[in-house]
Amino acid sequence: MLKLGCKTAFLWMLAGADWPPPKLAVVQELGSFCGRALQPSDLENLQRFAEDAKSLPVADFHVAYLLQGEEDTAEAEAAMWSNQSDAYILTFRTRRSDALYFPGSILAEGRNALLAAAAVIEVARARRYTYYILLDTDAQPTPQWSLALRRFESQLSYWRDR
Repeated sequence: MLKLGCKTAFLWMLAGADWPPPKLAVVQELGSFCGRALQPSDLENLQRFAEDAKSLPVADFHVAYLLQGEEDTAEAEAAMWSNQSDAYILTFRTRRSDALYFPGSILAEGRNALLAAAAVIEVARARRYTYYILLDTDAQPTPQWSLALRRFESQLSYWRDR
């Protein structure tokens, strides 16, 4: 499990004062991987968690939304953070305190980093996500995010139980 120093935790608490509790917990658990430039060696360290997560039981229903890109994700993220879902963001040009930042990465490297970040949380929670949804940040659903995601999750849940 990753641990934060007191100064880092305090800064994240200030930055994340309006974040939903699950987001704050995920950002804190990811520790030093959020808000700084990832290096290829970080990806190797993150991928070790993916190996550990493979043997964990699958959650009843919990979705990991994995977004990669530079567009504004505020509306999407607001809809994605719930009791049944978490959102992971990776940027490659703009550094954010609540996102993975992997400058110079190609699409596959970014997606691997997002999957590995989700595995860090899986190991901490001792259960795997039920679904991993990979999205580009320029995706625009119809209807709006909050309605589209609840419908989508309802369909996933329906088909999972079949």
